[in-house]
Amino acid sequence: MPRVRPLRPEEPAQLGGYKLLGCLGEGGQGSVYLAEGADGEQVALKILHARLSGDASARERFMREAEATRRVAPFSTARVITVGLEGDRPYIVSELVRGDSLQQVVTGSGPLREDALVRLAIGTVAALAGIHRAGIVHRDFKPSNVLLGSDGPRVVDFGIARALDGTSTLSSGVLGTPAYMSPEQISGDRLSPATDVFSWAVTMVFAATGRPAFGDGTYPVVMHRILRVDPDLSAVPASLRGLLARCLSKDPAQRPSATDLMLALVSDHGADAPALPFMDAGPPPPGQAPPTAPGPSTWPPPVAPPPAWQAQPGGHTPVPPPWGGPPAGRTGPSSPWGGPPSPAGSFQNHPTHWSGAPGPAGPATPWGAPPGPTVPVQAGGARRGRTAMVVAAAVVPILVAAVIVVAVIRPFSTTSGPGVSPPPLAVTGSGAPPTGQPASSPPATPSPATATADPTGIPAGVAKLWDARGGSAWINALTVGEANGEQIVVSGDDDGVIKRWRLADGLAFGQPIDAHRDGINSLAYGTSGGRPVVVSVSNDKTVRRWDLITGKAVGKAIHADSEVYAVDVVEVGGRTVIAAELGTGTALYDLGTGERLPLQGVSLSINAVYRNVGGRAVAVGGNYEKPPGVIAYDLGTGEQIGQAFKGHESSIQALDLGTVGDRQVILSGAEDRTIRRWDLSTGEQIGEPLRGHTDHMRQVALADLNGRPVILSTSLDDTLRMWDFASDRGPERTVPLESASIALALSRVGGELVALCGDLDGNITAWKIT
Repeated sequence: MPRVRPLRPEEPAQLGGYKLLGCLGEGGQGSVYLAEGADGEQVALKILHARLSGDASARERFMREAEATRRVAPFSTARVITVGLEGDRPYIVSELVRGDSLQQVVTGSGPLREDALVRLAIGTVAALAGIHRAGIVHRDFKPSNVLLGSDGPRVVDFGIARALDGTSTLSSGVLGTPAYMSPEQISGDRLSPATDVFSWAVTMVFAATGRPAFGDGTYPVVMHRILRVDPDLSAVPASLRGLLARCLSKDPAQRPSATDLMLALVSDHGADAPALPFMDAGPPPPGQAPPTAPGPSTWPPPVAPPPAWQAQPGGHTPVPPPWGGPPAGRTGPSSPWGGPPSPAGSFQNHPTHWSGAPGPAGPATPWGAPPGPTVPVQAGGARRGRTAMVVAAAVVPILVAAVIVVAVIRPFSTTSGPGVSPPPLAVTGSGAPPTGQPASSPPATPSPATATADPTGIPAGVAKLWDARGGSAWINALTVGEANGEQIVVSGDDDGVIKRWRLADGLAFGQPIDAHRDGINSLAYGTSGGRPVVVSVSNDKTVRRWDLITGKAVGKAIHADSEVYAVDVVEVGGRTVIAAELGTGTALYDLGTGERLPLQGVSLSINAVYRNVGGRAVAVGGNYEKPPGVIAYDLGTGEQIGQAFKGHESSIQALDLGTVGDRQVILSGAEDRTIRRWDLSTGEQIGEPLRGHTDHMRQVALADLNGRPVILSTSLDDTLRMWDFASDRGPERTVPLESASIALALSRVGGELVALCGDLDGNITAWKIT
C-alpha cells in the first residue's frame, strides 16, 4: 500500500461519518485518503478538489467514475461502498486494496519472472474482460492503475473511463498517460475496448522488461514511436511475445478481444495453444536463443562488472537505468510479485524499428531471468536513466490527463514588458547539437528579385544559414535570448540537457548544462535584475532558472506538485512571472524569487502558451472535448475569455498567440493537419482552414516577413512551411527537412527572419527567410 502522508491543517479530519487517517495520493482531480468507518474497517476515500467544486463538468466526470466503477464486477476492481457529498464536493468511498501497484513492484524489485508474469497477465486480462463486459472502456490502463492485492490484481482508477452506450461518443479527446496510450487515443479517433487491449499489452511489456513497450522520454518522442515504430519484444518471454505483438497492432481491428486473450492465456499461456489468428508469434529474431527456464530466485545477483552506464561521458552524474538492479539497501523482492532486474537496454533510432528493451537472451542467471549483453555507451550518445515516478494511489487514484506536447512560439507582435523576452522568441522540441563543433558554412542567400528554386528542393527566398549536427537526443525545446549584445539559441533535449549556440554562426556558447533528471518539455527566456535568464521545465516536477551567460543556476529549483509541461515568461500586474502548465493546472511564479503567486481555476492542455497581448497576459490551450476546442484565460483575473474556439476535428497539437494590426489572433494546428486562425476578441474563425501538411502538426508560429504577417509551421511530414496569414491559399513555401522538426523558434539576423528547427535526429538548422 502507498505511504500515508499525515493530514495537513487545512484538510478535514472527518468526512461523511469516516475518520480520515492520512492522505494516500493527490493530483489534478482530487485527493485519496485512508479512512476508517464507525465499524473500524479501513477504506479509501476520494474527494474532488475544492477548487473544482464549482465546475459542473468536473463534478460530472467525478460522479461518472463512481458509476463506472459500480458497473464493473467486484473481482475486477475495488468495490464502491458509498458515494456522498460534502457541501458541493462529491466523494467516493471504496474498498481498500492492500498491496503495491505494479509500477511500485517493478520499480522496486525489477521485472517479473515468467511464471509471475503469466499469472499477472491472466489476472489483469480477466479483470479487463469484466470491465468490457460491463460496457466500460477504461482508457487509462497502466502499471500504477494495477494493484497487486493478496487475492490477485485489481484494475483501478475509472476517472476517465467511458460507457459504451448512447450517452457518449467514445472519442479520445486525448486523455490517458502517453507511454501507455493507443494510436487512436493520440490521433483523437474513436475508442473501443481494443484501446484498453493495446494499453494492457504495453503494461505487460513493462512488467516483463521494466520499460513500457515504446520506451521512456518526453511526450512527442514516445507518441511518435507509438504512431510510427514497431516495438522490440525480444526481451519478452516467447510464450507471450506473439499475443502481445497482436495486441500492439496499430490497427484496432487487428487486436484480439480481452476474452480471446484470456482463453489463449489459460491454454498453456499461449505457448502451444491452437493456432488462433492472433497467436502466431513467428520464429524468434535471428541469433536469439530460446528463453531458458527460470531458476531459483536469489537476491542480490552475483557480482558483475559495473554496467556501461556508470562511465558516461561529458561529466554527467551517472544515473542507473530504472530497469537495472534493485534500489540501494534492497535485500529482496517486496512481494510475491517481485522479480529480478533486467539488464540495461539500448536505444536505437531507426525509421521503422526502435529497440528499448534488454538484449537477446543469454545464459540463465541464478534468479531465473536471462541477462542481455551489456550495451556500451558511446561518446555523445549516452542515454540517461529516468527517475522512477511512482504514483501513490489507492482504490481510485488521481486522474492525470495528458495530451501531446507542442512548441511554444513567441510571435513577432507580442507585447514585451520589463523582464519579458524580446519579441522574436520561441520554444519546444528535443535534441541538441554537439558542444564546441562549428556549424556548417552558410550558403549564399539568393536575391529576392532573382531567386530560383534550389536543386535540393529548397524554395526561392529560403536559405540555410547554418546547422549543428550530431546531437544525442531529440530536441524538445528551443528559445532565443540575448547575452552580451548577441542573440543566443538555447536548446533543451530529451536527456534533460541545455545547450547554447550563437545565432549568428551556430558556434557553441559555453558548456552544456545538466539541467534535469528527465527530458526538458519547454524553455522560456526573460530578464531578472538586468540578467538574462532561461527557464526550463520537465517531467521531473521542477521549474529551474539558469543564467544565460554563465550557465549557473539562478536560485533554488522550484518544486511543482506534478510534471510541468509548458512555460513562458510574461508580465502580470506589473510583475515579471513564470507561467507554467502543470498536471494540476496553471501556476504562476515570481521570476526573481521563485515564489508561487495566487491563481485558481486556470487549467489547460499541456501544449499551453502564454503571451502579453492587448495590455494583458493571456493563456491559451486546448481542451479535452470532442470536437476539441481552444480556450483562453486572462491570467490577471483567472477568468475565461469568451467560449471555446471550435472547428478542428481532432486533437490540437500546436498553438500561438499574437497580434496582426489591431487584431489579437490565435493560431492552432491539429492532428487533422489543418491550421486555423481565430479572433481572440470575437471568437470567430478567420477565413478557411489552411491545408497542405500531410501528417500531424507539430508547431505553428506567427511572424513578420518584411512587414507582412506570415505563419510558419512544422509537421511530422518532415517539412517547414510558410503561409500568408491574410490568404486561404496553400503554403507559399515548403522547405524539405531531413527529419521532422518538433521544435521551432523565430529570431532575426541582420533584420531578416530566421526560423530555427530542432529535429528528431538531435540537429538544429537555422533557415533564413527573405
